[in-house]
Amino acid sequence: MELILKQDVANLGFKDDIVTVKNGYGRNYLIPRGEAVLATTSAKKVLAETLKQRAFKEKKIVDEANKIAEAINHYQKALTIEPKSPFVLEKLARAYKTKKEYQKAHIFYNKILEIMPENPLVYYNIACLYSLQNQKNEAFNWLKKSISKGFDDWDQIKNDKDLKNIKNTPYFRELIESK
Repeated sequence: MELILKQDVANLGFKDDIVTVKNGYGRNYLIPRGEAVLATTSAKKVLAETLKQRAFKEKKIVDEANKIAEAINHYQKALTIEPKSPFVLEKLARAYKTKKEYQKAHIFYNKILEIMPENPLVYYNIACLYSLQNQKNEAFNWLKKSISKGFDDWDQIKNDKDLKNIKNTPYFRELIESK
């Protein structure tokens, strides 16, 4: 009996593998437990399309990661020429944030802060980093700092996905209600 595994099965195969098993094992164990389905012609076509789409998505992710790595490399080189360029520092911070390397992003935002201590957007971006790391108190403190420095894009604050970890806190609701 030919089956398509719906999950990894020890000593048999991995999810989406097409395997051959004895009829009783397939019919009485794997299929009823939801671990496999019959490998019919149509199921194989669906699997082939699913794997094709998955490969496309994975390639897209790899390509994007390569672009980010390349951008980081270029911006690092630019920093050797212009070490205090807020533009380059910000691009590096964003690239590391995209890679979810938040500590490195913090380093570059803090360098911008040294150059532009009154820029409310820097404070806001640091708040976002802390929120992404689920450090709610720090995120909220930096958000308050950004507002006190003049950040007033309330639509951005309300809708920014980077702030999702603090949006359900009483502090955040109180802040939004006050505006």
